[in-house]
Amino acid sequence: MAKNETTAAPGGKPKTTEQTTAPAVQEKAVMYIGPNIVKYGLRQNAVYRGGVPETQTKELLKLHPSARQLFVSLSDISKAKLEAGKKGTPLYAAYHEIEGR
Repeated sequence: MAKNETTAAPGGKPKTTEQTTAPAVQEKAVMYIGPNIVKYGLRQNAVYRGGVPETQTKELLKLHPSARQLFVSLSDISKAKLEAGKKGTPLYAAYHEIEGR
């Protein structure tokens, strides 16, 4: 979405600038940080703009509810990837549960 603003430029002439804002859909974007799973079309580091792809992952999430934790909001990626690599954390357990399906 674009928002127009009018400001006074040097010399007193009005100047219009356009500011763009990200669509609300991007706020729901998540990244899958689990292992690749061809059967469900999941690729590590894939971004899903509408949140967790429920239809695509329905069967997987039914078998492994902890897999939902592997879909992380983009603002939490760094922290989540560190946690997924640290033994004893819920993300580590979820990753390895899915990996060993």
